[in-house]
Amino acid sequence: MLGALGARGYRVAQLEAGIASGRLSLAAFALGCGATGLTFFDEPVRRFFATRASCMLVTSVGLPDYRNTPGGRPGAVTELTNYADLMQRLSLQLHRGRR
Repeated sequence: MLGALGARGYRVAQLEAGIASGRLSLAAFALGCGATGLTFFDEPVRRFFATRASCMLVTSVGLPDYRNTPGGRPGAVTELTNYADLMQRLSLQLHRGRR
């Protein structure tokens, strides 16, 4: 990309990767799977896969351990189930880490 498009090549590659990741994520969700886009340091990934290629974005697809809760209409307030319990656990973990 850099050879063909110069400095804009990197941005074009990022855009193309984002579009492909978005399509893959939508397809995964439509099939009842989960998906997430991941970015990372290129060099450790290159060494792990023993390749000269550079990865900018990886999309992982799989079956989640949970099911999403349907939300309300756009703009409607929705209460997160067990949100208070989650915040309490996080608070306890933070306080333990300060000791």
